[in-house]
Amino acid sequence: MKPSPVRREVVLVEDDVHVRDSLRALLDMEGYDVRAHRYGAALLDSIRNQPRPAVVILDLTLPDMSGGRCLSLIRASAWAEVPVLIFSGWSRLERMGLGAEVFSKACEPESILRAVRRLAGGALAPTPPRSPAARAPRRRPRRSHP
Repeated sequence: MKPSPVRREVVLVEDDVHVRDSLRALLDMEGYDVRAHRYGAALLDSIRNQPRPAVVILDLTLPDMSGGRCLSLIRASAWAEVPVLIFSGWSRLERMGLGAEVFSKACEPESILRAVRRLAGGALAPTPPRSPAARAPRRRPRRSHP
């Protein structure tokens, strides 16, 4: 029997475009496939129509519904067993009993990566190194003065 592959997909629900793009880039560099949403309604559509991801990263303050409501809907769906990381600017969330790991938006990016690796079933194979030509610094062309 073949060992099952590491589940690679992460669903990210974050309304701040800069935070969303930064997290997506970070996870993408680590080899994860990221499905990113701005709205809770898009997450609910994914729950109905997409396969379960390895991990959901969820902001608590979304434009159309609270992250707490999203978390409740996740827990009542086919994705009930999917680990959820709460990624929020709110403080003292650990004491709220959300049933999910909580990370501050001020945390180190490596903290999020460690949690995703652990919850997704381990580290992914490293991305192959770029060729020496791709790693070499680019030289600026010399300007000729008239």
